[in-house]
Formats: sequence, C-alpha cells, structure tokens
Amino acid sequence: SSENSGETVPFYVAWIIHIHQPLYNENGTLTELLNSPSAPSWLPSVWTTRVNIYTKWIPEVALNMIGDEAIHVSITGTLIEQLEELERTQWYNCLYCNWKVKWIEACAQKTSLGLSRLRILYTGYYHPIFPLIYRSGFTIDFIEQIKKHNKTTTRLFNDVKGKGFFPIETSFSPEIIPVLTELGIEWTVVDSEQVLRATRGYNSPFDPRPNPVDVRNTDPGDWDWGVSPQLVFRPHVVEYDGKEIVVFVRYRLMSQAEMSGTS
Repeated sequence: SSENSGETVPFYVAWIIHIHQPLYNENGTLTELLNSPSAPSWLPSVWTTRVNIYTKWIPEVALNMIGDEAIHVSITGTLIEQLEELERTQWYNCLYCNWKVKWIEACAQKTSLGLSRLRILYTGYYHPIFPLIYRSGFTIDFIEQIKKHNKTTTRLFNDVKGKGFFPIETSFSPEIIPVLTELGIEWTVVDSEQVLRATRGYNSPFDPRPNPVDVRNTDPGDWDWGVSPQLVFRPHVVEYDGKEIVVFVRYRLMSQAEMSGTS
C-alpha cells in the first residue's frame, strides 16, 4: 500500500512457460531419424517422456484457472513442426495424435476480462538469439521468423495473438525495440539481471560481475535481499530511437526456483 494515500496497489504475478525442441534431423524428418538404426539411443525418450507436457499439462493448467487468471506460453516453431510430424506419421502407436486439442480449447476459453485463458506469445520460429541477428544486419530474418511463428500458431490453435513477446534465452537489447513495435508488439520479457546489472548498488551473485561502464541507473535505495522491488516487481517503459515498449522483468532467481520445483 502507498504510505501517503493508503491506496492498496495490486500485486500481479505473470506465469510464462517457454518450451522448445530443436530440429534433430537436418537432412530429413524427425521420424526418419527415429526409425533409423543410426538414431541416438536417447532421442526417443525426448518425446516419450514429455508427451504429457506437450499435449495436456500446460493447457490443463489454463483450463483450471478462474477469474482473470491466465497463462502465457512461448512455444517455438521447430517444436510445433516436429509435434505435427509425429502426429501425421502416427509415431509410437499414435502417441501425439490430437496433441493440440486441449491447446485449442484453452486458447478459446475466456477470462473474466474476456481475454484468452491461454495466450501464445510472439517469439522466434527457430529459437534465435535476436540481438545477434539484428547486429549481424539480418533484420529481415528477424522479422520473418516472428511472422512465420505467428502464422503457424494462429493456424493451429485458432489463436488470436496478444501483444507480448518472449525473447529467446531472454536475450534482449534496446536496439530491437523499433523492430518489435513495427510488428505490433507492445510488451516484452527482460531478465532481471539485465536491469539490475545496470543499476548502482547492486551486488550480483552471478559471474562475471557487472561492467562499471554498463552501470547507468541511479541507486534506487530500496534493496531487499539483494533485489530492488521497484525495479524487478513492476513494469517499465523502455525507449529506443523514438520507439517505446513495456518491459516486464523476469526475476531470475525466483524463476529458476519455480523451474526446479524448489522455493
């Protein structure tokens, strides 16, 4: 609550799940590789052990939410492409047949605010590191990967896109903001270390230590357990070359604890 007005300020937690698999067969299809004597012994288990994750657990979480609760998912095009192939070829006794039924149902269900209960985020089709692509001068590839991903998810999930973006490996640079806004994207996820390492007074637990040249933000003076709540637990507006985007900070330590099942 605010000390001056007594106003209660809501606290929101965004739940974002990112799932990905690379293309395992550069010279053919996944099932060709899976059926080949030269296939790695571990490859079938990649798909047999994750079937519940890829077919039902994520959308079921969304379908069991209530009120204004929702879940955001970043699912790469290469993962989708291979799930579609496993369904088409009826691999392993049709293990992935009808894999997207619950996804479509969750995308269609609405929250109390009239928004999709499960929302697919914009991301890169091939799991690219966007700032590297941009700095290499391949902006057209940057744009086409996002468009290709958007076209695929819209077709498969009957998904009406929100305005959010998930940068692969949370690799973000302000330089890409104009490209994102050109595509109609209004907000993005940024890792907490990117914000905190540029702030005076931060003692990072990660190596290498922050480069003094990059420390540009003034000391917020509210450090608690090594974190600045006002920097990490609220959205920000970031501007670059006259274009603005909203940034939601992913608190790395909390995210890693959630991912590993610890608290």
